[in-house]
Amino acid sequence: MKRKKTIFLFFVLIFVVNLEALMPNDSYNLNLSVSNYLKMQSVFDSVSAKIESKKFAEAEEISKRYEQQFPEMALGFFLEFYVGVESKNLSLIEKSLTQLSGKYFSVNYYYSYFQEISRDIDDKEFQLELTRLVNGFCDKRIEFLETKAKKKVNLKKIYKELSYLYFLKNNQERVYENLQKLINSDYQFVREFQTRHFKNNQKIKELVADYEKNMRVWNGTSAQKIAGLLKLSSSIKSYCATLPFSSIPDWDLYVESFIPRILKARTKKDYYEILAKIVGKIGDNHTAIRFPDDIENSYAKCGLEIVYLQGKYVVSSIESEELKKIVSPGDEIVKIDDIPVKLFIDAEKDDSIYYFEIKKFWGTDIYREFLSKIKNIHPAEVKGIIFDIRENRGGNSGFGDKIFSHLINKPVKNYIYNFSPVFFPFDEVRAEIGCLSSDVSGKEILPADSLIFNCPVAVLISPKTSSAAEDFAFLFKYYKRGKLIGLPTSGGTGNPLNVLLPGGGSLRICLNTDLSCGNNRDLNKQTSGTDNRKNF
Repeated sequence: MKRKKTIFLFFVLIFVVNLEALMPNDSYNLNLSVSNYLKMQSVFDSVSAKIESKKFAEAEEISKRYEQQFPEMALGFFLEFYVGVESKNLSLIEKSLTQLSGKYFSVNYYYSYFQEISRDIDDKEFQLELTRLVNGFCDKRIEFLETKAKKKVNLKKIYKELSYLYFLKNNQERVYENLQKLINSDYQFVREFQTRHFKNNQKIKELVADYEKNMRVWNGTSAQKIAGLLKLSSSIKSYCATLPFSSIPDWDLYVESFIPRILKARTKKDYYEILAKIVGKIGDNHTAIRFPDDIENSYAKCGLEIVYLQGKYVVSSIESEELKKIVSPGDEIVKIDDIPVKLFIDAEKDDSIYYFEIKKFWGTDIYREFLSKIKNIHPAEVKGIIFDIRENRGGNSGFGDKIFSHLINKPVKNYIYNFSPVFFPFDEVRAEIGCLSSDVSGKEILPADSLIFNCPVAVLISPKTSSAAEDFAFLFKYYKRGKLIGLPTSGGTGNPLNVLLPGGGSLRICLNTDLSCGNNRDLNKQTSGTDNRKNF
């Protein structure tokens, strides 16, 4: 990752509001108004543009003006730090870090990029001095937060930030102490922190494992059932981006109607089936119930997957080697334990039509692999391209964006109307709009520098096509760049929040969504393994 992008992610999300002058009770309240947030983004973009063009004096001037205009915000001091790092101005770096050490600012895992900022610098002498200054900042910040923690206010946020600071100081024992204080109130944070930063720390791994073990305990009492329902209800109401677009007019009333059934659930399986029914009404595959392992494992796996197509149950894929001898994809299931009838569609081969099967957008550099396959192809000789994303359940949408850049001649945008719920209590009281679209315009995708293909494109989709793969399919349909062939996609994209539930199951909540959800096909056609292709 480039250092500029690292700095942007880290500090736009971390440094927020200095409330010391505003809130004498030291409540450590980190909320930020939308207008100020948008102002921060605008100022950061201006400073970044000046730094990009090496106009450091102008960038520093913008930072100082922001400090004067909004003295309660820490961003101006950070921007000076940013300018100082890019211009190698150690005095400016020291000044900004001194100011920041006593400010109130939010915390998330981008704290770890402090290390990357230092590692990306070639000047060893400057790198050592920057590391010294950052370490000094960490020491002062820890002292500041430890003092605030004694007031017993907003401890959750303080413990999170201390976890990152001690991580930067490589003090694993103190990291453990703070994560231990957080595990019951913010399991998701602790698990993510452990996964990202302490995969091999046995003590922290055991902390997470012990909590998960305790959550798997099931006693079936009314109190436990209601506690799980309340946790599900409040989490979805607070975080679910797709709830406002569902067919549920009143979430509270809807959940309340299930209380009698929840209390009557005789077994853990019955209980989770009711929870699944509650969540399923939202109609978003990124917001779903995961059943406890003991329930999932109690069902035998039949060795194949089926889809419901035009009133028929049709085989979509086969895992069992034994079943492969008697069943093929496309077969209709007529009866259980009976031999099905084969259904298949063949297509004629053509060496000038290129076939790319993309089974995932994660794990490896998918875009680099795509480039390796097209580097020796002359675009003018290509009659058509087929992208097969029927088995693609998502990953990093950026890979799809980069691939699409080779199929356009002018800029386009993805993630249009990207929506995350934002709550405005005062607006709710006044019966005004109580939510905000986080990004209406979307993210721009520029045409690639070379290898632009203007040929017709077909995209094979299925109900398994989801998340980042839906974002990819959306581009072809929205910009009329290709035909979507197959069954409708799964109808879900976005980033998840996982919430543990009693008895070992969990709830996944979609935190953001956009216009790409639920791409309908252009042609309703099942394809076979003899699709037009060029093998690589």
